[in-house]
Amino acid sequence: MQQTGRRWFSVILTAGIVLFLASVALVLLRYQPFAIPSSSMASTLQIGDRVLADRWDTDAQRGDIFVFNASLWGAGGTEIKRVLGIGGDKVSCNAGGPLLVNGEPVLETYLPQGGSGSTVSFDIVVPAGRVFLLGDNRNSSLDSRAHLDQSSGTIPIASIQAKYSATIYPAAHASIFPTNGFIKVLFGGVAAGLLLSVLAGFLLIGQWLLGKLARKQ
Repeated sequence: MQQTGRRWFSVILTAGIVLFLASVALVLLRYQPFAIPSSSMASTLQIGDRVLADRWDTDAQRGDIFVFNASLWGAGGTEIKRVLGIGGDKVSCNAGGPLLVNGEPVLETYLPQGGSGSTVSFDIVVPAGRVFLLGDNRNSSLDSRAHLDQSSGTIPIASIQAKYSATIYPAAHASIFPTNGFIKVLFGGVAAGLLLSVLAGFLLIGQWLLGKLARKQ
């Protein structure tokens, strides 16, 4: 009986360690950590928030938030903004009015209270293979509107590095980004790694309990 208990102890310990290491590897390989440097994405993302962005998902859809290479805009390093237009879209706004995509107003529930679609007027068509990006805090964001003379303010999809998936710090801001890809993110992304970590934790606890039982016999 004691020998059987020790054998199960070894099996569960090994499984727990493997699952824990697999979950850590998944998060490290797939997700890029990023610290929010400015208020341009408030109130969705606050200065100092730590987020995870998915390196494996760079398929740009309207409403997605991306970390991207900002060198084309003359900025060093990376920035994070929301995609409001993809190839072929007509994106326009009259200052102080709602944002229009292909002539339809966009319901932007993520804007700060009292915020409008834009503080400046613009009317552009997004070239194929490029995206039009805006910060949620339209009063304090240097985004596509500031670069309209460069390919209508758009950047190539190739400049996208990773898609925002979750805020992990501080705890009060922790969340998984609610997009149409939520199920994929929840079960194939950040939460998959977290789920593996939790499962590994349970296995390690079980291993500890079995060890105590084996010592009593």
